Amino acid sequence: MPDKTTTLNLNKPLGSEVVDIDVLNENMDILDTTVKDVQDFMTQTEADLASAEARITALDNAATGIAAEERKRVTAESGRVTAEDTRIANETGRVSAEQARVSAENQRAAAETARAAAEANRVSAETAREQVIEDFVDTTDANKKDAEAYAVGTRGGTDVPDTDPTYHNNAKYYAGQASADAEAADAAKTTAVSTVESAIGNIRTEGTTQVSAVQTKGNEVLASIPDDYEALSTDVSALKSQMRSAQEDIQFLTEFHKSDLTWAQIQNIVRAGVAADWFKIGDQLEINWEKDGTVHKLPFDVVSFDPVLKEGETEMSPGMWLQSHYAGEGVQFSASNALYVADAALPAGVYHFTIGTNWGTHCVAGKSYQFELTKPLPIGGQIMIGRNNEIHTWGAPDQAWTTWRVHTFESNADVTPLETNIVLTEGTDGTDLGTTTSAIKYSESGINNLQRAAYGYNRWSHSANRQYYNSAEAKGAWWHPQNPFDRSPGQLASLDGYMAGFDADFLAVLGKIKVTTALNTVSDSTIGTQEDTYDTFFLPSLEQEYIVPQLRGVEGDYWPYWKERLELDSPQPTGSAGANANHIRYAYNAQTSAQYCRLRSASRGFAYYTWNVYTLGYAFYYYATYAYRGCPACVIC
Repeated sequence: MPDKTTTLNLNKPLGSEVVDIDVLNENMDILDTTVKDVQDFMTQTEADLASAEARITALDNAATGIAAEERKRVTAESGRVTAEDTRIANETGRVSAEQARVSAENQRAAAETARAAAEANRVSAETAREQVIEDFVDTTDANKKDAEAYAVGTRGGTDVPDTDPTYHNNAKYYAGQASADAEAADAAKTTAVSTVESAIGNIRTEGTTQVSAVQTKGNEVLASIPDDYEALSTDVSALKSQMRSAQEDIQFLTEFHKSDLTWAQIQNIVRAGVAADWFKIGDQLEINWEKDGTVHKLPFDVVSFDPVLKEGETEMSPGMWLQSHYAGEGVQFSASNALYVADAALPAGVYHFTIGTNWGTHCVAGKSYQFELTKPLPIGGQIMIGRNNEIHTWGAPDQAWTTWRVHTFESNADVTPLETNIVLTEGTDGTDLGTTTSAIKYSESGINNLQRAAYGYNRWSHSANRQYYNSAEAKGAWWHPQNPFDRSPGQLASLDGYMAGFDADFLAVLGKIKVTTALNTVSDSTIGTQEDTYDTFFLPSLEQEYIVPQLRGVEGDYWPYWKERLELDSPQPTGSAGANANHIRYAYNAQTSAQYCRLRSASRGFAYYTWNVYTLGYAFYYYATYAYRGCPACVIC
């Protein structure tokens, strides 16, 4: 296994390894990305400084504007006080007719001032009243809809009648009351507006010559509007208090009834876009899962509320992401792939192949090995190298060549060998099948990439893990070959598909969603950088578990659950230096036993390593052929 540099996690080939150009290229990519990040950081810092200076200027300007507005407010307030004083004076004038006749000219001027002030106060009061009522009605409507949507105030699907003693103790009742009060407030607003508009219309019609009438109407407006507004404010305050009580009841009922919700009801809550109002990050949902007749209660953590793209759709949908709290059964990410796939029928006879890459202790470049087939191999047939009675793993660089054995299969779908345990010897007799190296790209036939043949294939879309987690088929039926070199995992005959253990009502609310995974740069660089699958269950990526990824922004946003659980302000570094005890996962059937936990992310500089979270809580890569456990995720949507 190559060493890594401490800071940038660069690959340092071992002395026994041939320098791999792809590995060097990967190092160059990492260096290029790091330099680019520094350059981006400097550019962003300069932009942030410019933005800060602009914001300071804006704040100065805003402060100047606020001061001007405050002066205007003080002036307006002085005008209002003056208008109120004038109203009192005019009232006194009406009581003392003699004094009004002596100072008629003064009263006319005062009346005109009062009219202008009344108009200003009417507009201000009307604006404030409409805003209060609008806010109240919006809140009322929202809570009313919530109360009805959550079925509060029903029993067995039937509305609670008003004769029931519990009728006045549920949010639906309060929503009804609030709706009625809102209608009453709306009617009061309409009446007040009509009265004011009628008064203004009369004032404008009568004209400036009817000073006395203008004065009277102005005073009526001044006398009525503040009283009506205060009364309305009192009503609104009472209704708001009532609504707060209703909201508290809704919150209580939410917590009280959460555990009683059916999966279909939870799905409706998610689809309504209000899952975060009912659940919080870190909540656990207990789900029954049956294995071989035993029902296990598996806690699934709520890890995110991000929207998802479901298969066959073009618009994002609300989602609630769940992840198994405990690690499930261990399944090979991938068995060792076949070394050779026949593009033409091979007759019985002697064949040989050559190792083209120095790798570990036992792969020596230039060494050739021969063997004899006693049965012909049809087109599409496979030659797989394993060990004695071991048809799922080769381990070429770590196993002495004298332990290697040839197994043949009529097709990639066959799980029973055509021939098995064929002994190899050194030599080049017979037909040459080709030279296997670590540089061979993805192909459909011929000689395979040495890494894939030795320790499996780290491509999530072709993995046995993905098939296991997304199948409800029985033992022996949930795996199907995904490429001509693919081989069945060692757990196929002993495990049912993961989905077979769940109840149908739970599976019915899960979506088949878009999952993006980065590809390795060794065998898959001709395919692309990444690829999409649509999965019901899937293993998380490095980035989703808040670990520093190799390719940022590709394999999904981080889940808030992991940022909170790890108690980190930035993603967890890979390698033992990043060990975090909060990242240790335990087995569902041995809950004090720490487990190596598989992720779906490929270690991109290799064709056979995938990332895992080790038993000490840090992320590192290891062979795809190992049957590590995983903590799969799914989404209610």
